[in-house]
Amino acid sequence: MALSQLQIQAEPLTEIVRKAVDQENMSLSDIASRAELSVPTIARLYNEGVKLVQARTARKVAEALGYTIDLSRAGRARLEREAEDRPDRGLTYAQKSRIRRAVHRALEDVLAQL
Repeated sequence: MALSQLQIQAEPLTEIVRKAVDQENMSLSDIASRAELSVPTIARLYNEGVKLVQARTARKVAEALGYTIDLSRAGRARLEREAEDRPDRGLTYAQKSRIRRAVHRALEDVLAQL
């Protein structure tokens, strides 16, 4: 089964979204922006409006909030908070996605000039 087709239980994501909003004073809009998802998607997680989420969505949310996520084929997710003091946390999925799009646009511009 492809990652895009895998659905996982939303409960662990609901917990980290609630923690980010309630304890870390993040807004749903902040989380949505970091994860490159819509605010209604994050709101459904926060309000426990969904039981299952796509694995890709789960990964985006987890990485946006500083968690690593291990997905099982059984539809379970294990989340671990990344160390705050780790000097090189690497790029998040959202950051990598923005870089890929920027490089793609730049290459298209160069090719169009040839």
